[in-house]
Amino acid sequence: LASLDLADEDTVRELLGRLPVGHVNERARLKTALEKNFARWWQLLQSEFSLLLYGFGSKKELMEDFAGKMLTDGGVIVVNGYFPGLTPKQILAAAAAAVHPGVPSRDLHGTNTETLLAMIAEATSAPHLLAQRTKHHHHPPKRLYIVLHNIDGQQLRSPEAQALLGELAAMPRVHLVASVDHVNAPLLWSKREAARFNFVWQEATTFAPYKYETAHVPQMLASKGEERHVRGAVNVLRSLTSNARDIFRLLAEHQLANPESGGMTFHAFYTRCREQFLATSETTLKSHLTEFVDHELTRTKRGSEGVDLVHIPFADDVIAQLLEQI
Repeated sequence: LASLDLADEDTVRELLGRLPVGHVNERARLKTALEKNFARWWQLLQSEFSLLLYGFGSKKELMEDFAGKMLTDGGVIVVNGYFPGLTPKQILAAAAAAVHPGVPSRDLHGTNTETLLAMIAEATSAPHLLAQRTKHHHHPPKRLYIVLHNIDGQQLRSPEAQALLGELAAMPRVHLVASVDHVNAPLLWSKREAARFNFVWQEATTFAPYKYETAHVPQMLASKGEERHVRGAVNVLRSLTSNARDIFRLLAEHQLANPESGGMTFHAFYTRCREQFLATSETTLKSHLTEFVDHELTRTKRGSEGVDLVHIPFADDVIAQLLEQI
């Protein structure tokens, strides 16, 4: 697909948006059947379980309907876990603001994580704990509901992010309603982490289109297909040794500085690496290059003078983005 001359992304999305939605009645019946579970889901939340919805189709509308109809006895925040700019700290700030109505969440973004967790824990403390506090805090404890679309979102897959979410979900009057769509989502949690969430898995197949969830994902049918590999390339590079990353960086910086060169010959590349003490032998460099090629980070192509060139098969702006992120 990357080699095809296809339409730009906006055109692809516009054309896909014109496709008629099929099986309207069947989807409506599925949603009606799922709504009959709302009372049971609410009871599970009150019993200190977290809800985890799975199944094919977007669960965004279903979860927000559930929140609007059933979660009326506490603060509610809705988190789009699929959003590429999301950070776990933003979730904490929004949660703290929800149980402290006089404090806007934007004012809490500079607050450290421990303080935010303490603010949430204090506001949602059980009554017998609250009675021990000063008169200023003698008010009924608040409930907090977190409706989290895609707890398996790209920005929430780190152990640190899941640990923070688990700490939130483990608080007695903080209730989590989350969804997953990735087939390997259960691999996010160890046995201990899963116990903190105390999930009850609920099948919620809707067959609804993933309109919002995929809004930030590059279209496979659009041009500039190489951009699809950026996130994977960053993950691969971060998993390599610092020496391997420095070798990749050397090639990337050369390619950005000499956009017309098409890459570097192996001999020139080895000479540069040896000068910077990155590779002590050609064998060492070749082993690194083999790893790069296996992960589609570099390729070899025939140059205009008939010499093989090592190059990075991404656009210059993508290479610059890679260098920033590693």
